[in-house]
Amino acid sequence: MLQKRGYTAFVLLCIVALASCARRSDDVPPARSSATFGFDGSHHLPPTGQPTTATTLSLPAPYAPTSAPLALNTNDTEIFAIAQDRIIVIGSQKSARILARSTDSTAITELLCDTANIYAIHLNGTIERFAPDGSVVWHTSVHSMPHLGAVIHSGSIVVSNDSEIVACGVANGSQKWKYHSALVPVSLAIEPKTGTLYAALSANDPSSTDSILSFDAAGTVTARSGFARTRITSNLSLCGTNGILFGSLSPSDDKSESRVAHLTFWTGIGSAAKQSWMHTLPYIVSAVANDGETVVASGFRETAGDLVSGVDAFRTSDSTTLWQRRFSYPAVTPVSLARGFAYIPFTFTTKATVPTKTILVTLDLGDGKTASELGVPNAETGFVQGVGAPIGGMLAYADRTAARIYFLKP
Repeated sequence: MLQKRGYTAFVLLCIVALASCARRSDDVPPARSSATFGFDGSHHLPPTGQPTTATTLSLPAPYAPTSAPLALNTNDTEIFAIAQDRIIVIGSQKSARILARSTDSTAITELLCDTANIYAIHLNGTIERFAPDGSVVWHTSVHSMPHLGAVIHSGSIVVSNDSEIVACGVANGSQKWKYHSALVPVSLAIEPKTGTLYAALSANDPSSTDSILSFDAAGTVTARSGFARTRITSNLSLCGTNGILFGSLSPSDDKSESRVAHLTFWTGIGSAAKQSWMHTLPYIVSAVANDGETVVASGFRETAGDLVSGVDAFRTSDSTTLWQRRFSYPAVTPVSLARGFAYIPFTFTTKATVPTKTILVTLDLGDGKTASELGVPNAETGFVQGVGAPIGGMLAYADRTAARIYFLKP
């Protein structure tokens, strides 16, 4: 009887997890980021297919891009924006033009947009709102270097730095709230149905306690969970209304200095928090993506000259391992997902003898097999960090050192 009850409880747990992580919609979110696309940490993109052709567009300013491409509204002729130092450029697959020149002294590192405006976040903490004609509506500052991964939450731009989370209203840039912490905010994510903002805070020490907090629209902390002897190493990837996936490092035991890497799935935080499952992985998980049914982790680890680089997929409902892949070069750029596929770029060293230095590997999401490997000519040093912008049925990436953007299309 006890065994039967235990089995029933396990089945109910799986049903709850499955219900909370229904398959994601392919709709484009109304507000987006150049670094993460959506704000839920899922790295889930609209259908993009299997890219087989790469085209290059030269950008008008004489500077290398300082942000990844931002997908604008697809009903417009100009469908992307990108930052080149302090300049914002918009364009299509065939042409690009300068929209605005910021008077701030530092480069733009991230762009965000909603239905009508573009927001620029600078290296020094300046935030600007630009109207569709390129005019500056307002500018403000959070007075510190922001991390990538800002979000738009309840009418505010929310950014984080090494000690704070700050929200500035989109209407006029005024500060709405601020949260100060001795821990470092490493990831922000918004659950779109409930509007809850989640933040991961880290001591950057696997022997310490990291935390995940939830905030309401006013910046009030509504729940908190601490994870003892854990360092959060990836983005928070939200799954359904209360599921949270993330990578972590923990000591192997009380006396050892070695660290074990995990991918973990929690439902809820605070008093309602439950660990649904956890997998040990041979590499440090730096990025997590999910489409509701499947979660994909990516990352690498180098120990004593030995590299382990991988991408692993699991079923969210019951943690079943679906497939795993290992690569000879570090999985640095975040993995992203679109209907039926997982995408991850790799950049080879200058010493490698390969036709092209940067390739996009497309994996079949069902079995993990390589669907295609697309070389990107001229991308000698790889792409600006970002999940890839879904633009007009293509994936767009920015060159790290040259004034170019690449469109990878089926």
